[in-house]
Amino acid sequence: MSKKGFTLIEMLIVFLIIVLIISIILISLSSFRKNSQDKRIASEMDQLRKGAQMYKNEVGSYNFLSCSTSNDNIDKVCADIDVLNGSSAAPLFTVSTDNSQYCAYVTVASSTSRWYCVDSDGKSAETTTDPSTTGCTTVANPVCL
Repeated sequence: MSKKGFTLIEMLIVFLIIVLIISIILISLSSFRKNSQDKRIASEMDQLRKGAQMYKNEVGSYNFLSCSTSNDNIDKVCADIDVLNGSSAAPLFTVSTDNSQYCAYVTVASSTSRWYCVDSDGKSAETTTDPSTTGCTTVANPVCL
């Protein structure tokens, strides 16, 4: 008598291979999603830099510049970043004592040891140096390092 069909062991092996492939795909997609969020945060921070410049043009200085200004553009960008990074952390601002300069930074979505920083000198970059311990919080001259 000839044997037709698959044995239970063969079926289990095929099932395990399929589960393994699906697991690898899901892990890859998760990493891709975080990297995508990081790129969107960088784009939003660039928009924040442009909005801060418009704010200065309207008000005459960076006085009271923060995520809770009465400027709708800045408030919307801050809210978008807050949602993207998933940590309920909007960008943190430091404005110089003479209100002529600012620096803003936020933690990126994929790592708690990477930040994105923008400043009034036009710098915008990702960094692994914590901006809260560097030039970004110096009120005499807040800049991204």
